[in-house]
Amino acid sequence: RVLGEFPSTADNTVCSLAAVEAAQRNRIVPSPSPVIVSCDPARFGSAETAIAVRRGMQVRIAATAQGHDTMRTAGTMLRIAREEVLRGPERPVLVVDDIGLGGGITDRLKEIGEFPVRPFNAAAAARDRKEYPNKRSEMWFDFSERLTDIDLDDDEQLAADLVAPTYKIDSDGRRVVEPKADTKKRLGRSPDRADAVLMAFAETSGNAGSISAAGFGPEPEYVSGDIRRRGKKYIDQDPRR
Repeated sequence: RVLGEFPSTADNTVCSLAAVEAAQRNRIVPSPSPVIVSCDPARFGSAETAIAVRRGMQVRIAATAQGHDTMRTAGTMLRIAREEVLRGPERPVLVVDDIGLGGGITDRLKEIGEFPVRPFNAAAAARDRKEYPNKRSEMWFDFSERLTDIDLDDDEQLAADLVAPTYKIDSDGRRVVEPKADTKKRLGRSPDRADAVLMAFAETSGNAGSISAAGFGPEPEYVSGDIRRRGKKYIDQDPRR
């Protein structure tokens, strides 16, 4: 690791650096299901759009980009999902952060109707309301507790994103993960890659909620626009980066 890329970890960190690094060393037997393409969208500023692909318990950052509009992001998600269809046998479920900017992406993907689409809202109520005040907090702790079983992309920025958030206990005894804005302030950027990965594991309705063994198939050959293939990832070639 490069010194200084990771915030200091503390007792109130949701995901420990040791657990994240262990997950990045995991190699899990491929599984065809579930297949989820998840997106944390951004349009302007330093934030990036991040798209993750999950197969079983294996997850990879599939694409990152800055400055792309909602239609371009929707198109990128479709291209990635179509490549996953070629790996078969299950069709992907598309999960999009639906708050704000993501609503336009969700609407366009639903309009096309090629794949099931699941909007995600981190501010929604948690399943376990006695333990968490919202879906965001529940999502982070669910993911943290499953890290030992996950084959996690070895992307260093993803690792830094995952170990950044902290939590506190509220007056009702619930675990509350800090707001994303607080994490962004400490990191100096938005933890978009972590959000994309966590949405791929967050329980949603339909196929996106199903859990199975593991797997990630052969690398696709997709190249489009200024997004190019680099190993397992598509990295945006924006000159501002």
